[in-house]
Amino acid sequence: FLITLLTGITGTVESPFSLLYIVTIVSSALFFYQKGGVIMATAATLLLGMITFAQTTVPLGGDVSPAHLTPFFSQNKELFYRLFLHAIAFYSVGIVIGQFFDKMHEKERGLSKLRVLHEDIIKSIPSGVLTTDIHGTITFFNFAASQIIGVSSREAIGAVWWDLFSWEEIQRQYQTLTLSG
Repeated sequence: FLITLLTGITGTVESPFSLLYIVTIVSSALFFYQKGGVIMATAATLLLGMITFAQTTVPLGGDVSPAHLTPFFSQNKELFYRLFLHAIAFYSVGIVIGQFFDKMHEKERGLSKLRVLHEDIIKSIPSGVLTTDIHGTITFFNFAASQIIGVSSREAIGAVWWDLFSWEEIQRQYQTLTLSG
């Protein structure tokens, strides 16, 4: 409503502040996806239309008798077209940005499911698997790696791999494994 007040004071559809409605439409689409974008586009169109209609039909003195009211659509065609263009812009932004955020949310859910599946697969394989970041810090350490190395996952994750492993110990473990078959 603050935007409506600001645009009403500064010239309704001719006001540069009428474009602030697009910010509210995008914000609404961000949180409520396409439905929110369309609802906010409707609200913006109605509010801008009402303030434009009120300012062009009611004289400044406030006399609202039928003799003083001007026909809105016939004498204000340019204003009506500008309002129509604003409405098209509002709905276009609401629909397109809403669809964009819908798809992003859908992809995010898909990636989350894929991440869980990947972790389940890696955790369950019988080979020891560990991952590190670019600095050598262990970010994942599966159960098999824990049994092979003799270090729990809690101890390993967050440690730097070269501090955790002793090369002599790894060679001795390897020789024991190869001898036992």
